[in-house]
Amino acid sequence: MRTNKILQRIAKALYFNVNDIVHIYELEEFPKSKDEIRALLQDEHSKKFKEASYEDLGIFLDGLVSKKRGKLDKANEEEQALSNNLILKKLRVALNLKSHEMVMIFALVDIEISPSQINAFFRKEGHKNYRPCSDKMLFDFLDGLEEFNYTGEE
Repeated sequence: MRTNKILQRIAKALYFNVNDIVHIYELEEFPKSKDEIRALLQDEHSKKFKEASYEDLGIFLDGLVSKKRGKLDKANEEEQALSNNLILKKLRVALNLKSHEMVMIFALVDIEISPSQINAFFRKEGHKNYRPCSDKMLFDFLDGLEEFNYTGEE
């Protein structure tokens, strides 16, 4: 999993600037400077590039949920390893996406997928209908999300 690419694509799809991302980290009481955020958003060949850890990405996703849906009580939440399925789930929760909206987002990048196939991404691993989300599926979703959120503004 390429954590920086995921962070970059989410920021691009949701039209977040550096200040927005700084605020998202602050919501999770994990402050980052603008320079740190810029380093995470750099191209990997840049001298200023800094690798985003799984923790960086996970905290960003938790902050995104807090920003969009309000602070959640994490006392009852069990700690899960960050996977493409969990990233997709946190995006779905943060953006309050329904299955039919996710079908539309995938359709925007020419992926035909049914609501039941989407729900399989959110099953517990080990469930007979669980389906792992590949890197390609996640990146296709993020590309579709960018188009889905397109406002026509530059």
